[in-house]
Amino acid sequence: MESDEVPPDPGEITRDQAAATALTRMREHVASLVRVAKVVKLGEMNWAIPRLYTSRGARMEDCWLVYFEQDPCAGLRSSTIMLISRTTGETLYIGSANDEG
Repeated sequence: MESDEVPPDPGEITRDQAAATALTRMREHVASLVRVAKVVKLGEMNWAIPRLYTSRGARMEDCWLVYFEQDPCAGLRSSTIMLISRTTGETLYIGSANDEG
C-alpha cells in the first residue's frame, strides 16, 4: 500500500484491512478451484518426468508427486505439481513441472 494514504472516514476500515480481506477471500476462492488430478510415485509415471530447477534437495524418488488439474482452456502450459515427502509429509516443492510441450 502507498504511504501517503488518506485516513479512513469514521466507521470505515483501512485500505490495508481491505487489502488483507481481499487477499484472504481470494485465497479461499482459488483454493475452491484447485483439484488434485493424480498422486503418483516416480516409478508409476508413463509421461514426462518433471524437471525441477529448485526443490530444496528433494529426491523425487522419495516423494509423492501430486499433479493438479489444469484449466482445459489455458492452452499449452506446464503441469503444476507438489512434491510431498513420503516419510515426513513435508511439502518440498510446489510449482511448475517444466513439462510443457
